[in-house]
Amino acid sequence: MEATAPRLSPPPSGGFLDKLVPLSHWLDAGVAKRDEQHNAYARLAWTVIVCIWALVASGLQPKYLGVYGCIAFALLFSLAYLWTVFRWPAPSRPRRAAALLYDNLAISYVASFGGPFAPFVWFHFWTTVAFGLRFGPAYVPRAASVAIAGLLWNLMFSAYWQAHRAFGFSVVLGLLGIAATSWVAFRDIAAAHAHTANRARQDALTGVPNRQCFTEHFSQALARTQRTGRALALLLLDLDGFKAVNDALGHAAGDALLQEIASRLGRRLRRSDMLARMGGDEFAILLEPVGERVDAASVAEELVRAVAGLEAIGEASMSVGASIGIVLVDAASARSAGADELVKRADRAMYEAKRAGKGRYAFAD
Repeated sequence: MEATAPRLSPPPSGGFLDKLVPLSHWLDAGVAKRDEQHNAYARLAWTVIVCIWALVASGLQPKYLGVYGCIAFALLFSLAYLWTVFRWPAPSRPRRAAALLYDNLAISYVASFGGPFAPFVWFHFWTTVAFGLRFGPAYVPRAASVAIAGLLWNLMFSAYWQAHRAFGFSVVLGLLGIAATSWVAFRDIAAAHAHTANRARQDALTGVPNRQCFTEHFSQALARTQRTGRALALLLLDLDGFKAVNDALGHAAGDALLQEIASRLGRRLRRSDMLARMGGDEFAILLEPVGERVDAASVAEELVRAVAGLEAIGEASMSVGASIGIVLVDAASARSAGADELVKRADRAMYEAKRAGKGRYAFAD
């Protein structure tokens, strides 16, 4: 058996598109959905404000016809963005990618006219930070890179920016700096949030996943079994004699015993398996995948021996055992019985093992 490392959260989704335009928010799915709507409203409001300011600042001069066309398109884009959010509220890669490209390229285009529109470059800072705040830290360098590309284009081909290169390069350096600092800050916040979320799904005493984490993982495992047809086994393990140890040696010894048992059980499982503490002296083990009935029985025998082989914690003598109830789950049973029902079957089998003499395992009917 390989040493197991409890997985407290599902691995992040992979793929090139997910890395380029991720849909999952750095906080949670609910925040991501709300921010789609908030971003749509904020986009429309800011577009109206900027359009009014641009029209007033330019004095409606004919040489700025390109700017006016861009303003009109910006209003249409904002309305279309708002409509798609209400029509399809789930986060969308094409919508996010279009917004990221359009926002920064439109700003660079308007700023290329110089004069009253040169200050438009400062909106790049707003878009860079806004995308990071709303959609996650991965968008900070993406928004900054598009903005910098637009600015460099202006520095090469716009007469105004060729005459004001120092101004342009200062904006480029500012974008590089804010992208770097924002990325680090957002990653730290996201890591802290992920750590807090994992702690909420981790048993504080033993360090293995808790009941909440097990429930989520078991539901996902059942869905995989239905999809792939690969069976799994659920084992419920309850300690024999734990109350006597607690009463005789105290809760500190009982806690040390639970920690040692969790460590012993984990070392006898594969990395694909899961060990969780359900509460008290009860543990749940998911073997995924499992081949035959004899494979689950072999693991159960190994776990019973691991617990029975524990003789002392520190200077205190220990005499405990383990009773295990086992449920084999194939695609058909995963569809016909829910997670709660399967746990109940394993629990009944575990008590059958106790009634049969303890220190053994029993299969559910």
